[in-house]
Amino acid sequence: MEIDADAVPALEATNLNMTFGPNQVLTGANLLLKPGTIHALVGANGSGKSTLVRIISGVYPLAKGGEVKLWGETVKYPLMMPERIGLGVVHQELPLVASMSVTENLAAGGHFGKRLTKIIAWGQERKRTASLLEVYGLDLDPSMLVGDLSMAEKQQIATLRVISTVEEMGFKKWVLILDEPTSALPAHEVEQLLQWMKNLVISGSAVLFITHRVKEVFDAANVVSVLRDGFVVSTRSTSDVTDDDLFQMMMGQRAAPALEHSRTALARRTEKESKIPSDVVSNALELHNFAGGKIYDVTLNAKVGEVVGVTGLAGMGQDDLFYLIIGDKPRAGGEMKLFGKSRALNPVSAVKEGVVLVPADRLGEGVWDEGKIRENLTISILKRFVARYWLKLRHEKRAAGDAIVEHTIVPRLPEYKVKSLSGGNQQKVSLARALSVGANLLLVHEGVQGVDVGSRRAIGNLIRRVAESGVTVISVSSDYEFLAETCDRVVILAHGRTVCTLEDTEIDEDAIERACITAAK
Repeated sequence: MEIDADAVPALEATNLNMTFGPNQVLTGANLLLKPGTIHALVGANGSGKSTLVRIISGVYPLAKGGEVKLWGETVKYPLMMPERIGLGVVHQELPLVASMSVTENLAAGGHFGKRLTKIIAWGQERKRTASLLEVYGLDLDPSMLVGDLSMAEKQQIATLRVISTVEEMGFKKWVLILDEPTSALPAHEVEQLLQWMKNLVISGSAVLFITHRVKEVFDAANVVSVLRDGFVVSTRSTSDVTDDDLFQMMMGQRAAPALEHSRTALARRTEKESKIPSDVVSNALELHNFAGGKIYDVTLNAKVGEVVGVTGLAGMGQDDLFYLIIGDKPRAGGEMKLFGKSRALNPVSAVKEGVVLVPADRLGEGVWDEGKIRENLTISILKRFVARYWLKLRHEKRAAGDAIVEHTIVPRLPEYKVKSLSGGNQQKVSLARALSVGANLLLVHEGVQGVDVGSRRAIGNLIRRVAESGVTVISVSSDYEFLAETCDRVVILAHGRTVCTLEDTEIDEDAIERACITAAK
């Protein structure tokens, strides 16, 4: 639709401020969304994006002097259910119940069809869910438990729940806020979500779209605002800026060095491998007809010091692979060799063998969010700092401080709570802890999901450095661009099976996406 510059703003937030202890997270932030627009909000991790969303949606209190207007009307806080005023919000932390079905989770958004007896009409709910899934192009079973869905599918269900809840309340025009909705989605599902957003704004609604993927800003948004260190430093039409402009505005002088292209690293590693004695096993991991869970027949190998990517469209089995390797899920068949020897692991023996997982669910599995940075970095190696039943705290703090510097964790405060860190720094803590135990096979699951451009580059460079030191890295990721930047080979899975492998000059973002879509047919 044509955008009316004089129309009443769909959303107007003025002078938003927030402090956490001594840290000023937001400083006088202003944001204005026009009807019929997709408005992107970008910024480094820790810049205040999620905090701004939580203030607008009523999760955090509105500080004195701040104001939020929706379609010209001042929003009254506290706000218990934003959907009731035509404000739909999908936070990064998805409010889904793993033990409930897709139907039950969608109904929990506020819609329960009831009979005259006030008993929930589950037959009616299942029909409604099936209809919604069909309309929005999601091939899911309404009776499936949400806990059995992939991260991408969970994101889609959480988004669909908000959209359906607000629309069923009768709003013709409303505001949708999406906080990092594409971080767990592969390219095909990203395109689907962007189309949902474009369809929504046709009727005059507005979307606030938070993303770390600059390409998505230009693919979908009309306007982009940049947050840096709690300040809105710029709001521009997307037609007036370039991706380099956005990166410089987001990062200022703190930009990480560009990712070293994997081909250069591969050439150096090839030279290194030529020097390896003939009696040293070159393959760190070999899987032959590997099966279990949603994996039915996977065959792949990873050489010492190599970075191997594994990907596919959502639900193709890749999310089960690491849990089968470490023995957290039962294996149904096939053979696994570690450094030439057939092995069957369990989660404890895997760590002892140097097979270490960095999980996709950072807060649920990757870090102890209530703990301090120091405690997270040393918890896996605490025995090193114990003498005669006493913890040598000074030595532990020194080791944690060294790890903080080495992995560029910000802030450089060992006693800082991990839950207060940005997503990128939480991921650095998770990686640092995994490496502390002496990993020789590092399994990285969605390593850059929900991290900013600077952290993404830092994590990519870390993975390359780790591989060059002789550690083998396998990266399961839905981020094709990241795989193209970091991997020596990329294995494509479809329906739980190895379909093809891209190598060397075959690897680029478009080639990976084409292979995934073609393989899934």
